[in-house]
Amino acid sequence: LPTPCPRGNLVKFAIMKKCLLIFAAIICSIGTWGQSSVVMMGKAVTQSNNFTHAKTMLVNDGLSIDKTSKFNSANCVVLTNSSNSSYDVLYVYLYKKANSKKVDKCRFVFNPNGKHGRRIGADLVKWGYTFDGSGKPNYRELYSNGNFGCGLDINSKGWMEATFLRYDN
Repeated sequence: LPTPCPRGNLVKFAIMKKCLLIFAAIICSIGTWGQSSVVMMGKAVTQSNNFTHAKTMLVNDGLSIDKTSKFNSANCVVLTNSSNSSYDVLYVYLYKKANSKKVDKCRFVFNPNGKHGRRIGADLVKWGYTFDGSGKPNYRELYSNGNFGCGLDINSKGWMEATFLRYDN
């Protein structure tokens, strides 16, 4: 009987090791490629309804606090994904009700031509929101999902704004 070649096992081990490293790199990259959708984050924040917990959830989802924003205050924190592409940059304005620990609203601002803008319509449907019509005077379009709402608008710079809020707050 021929004896197994130890070199053959080393080659198999090297190939398996290379495959595992590639697999690990792909898994680690998914977090940056697959950042949660605006709708998923907005719904989670409004369901939580706790300002501190909501801020922690957004940070855990890959956003960081924008310490340079002039909008940061006791009742507002601004977060961003710090994307290198202006098409995929995302700003989140998390507002707290005055004299409370509850979330007042959560506003996402993003380029309508980027990945967040392209996904918003399908994600609203996916997460159970239905079109309620014009949300004038506050929003161009208003969507609802039970006690939760999402108002869509375009700001003066042409960026889309999706504001998530609770109706029973």
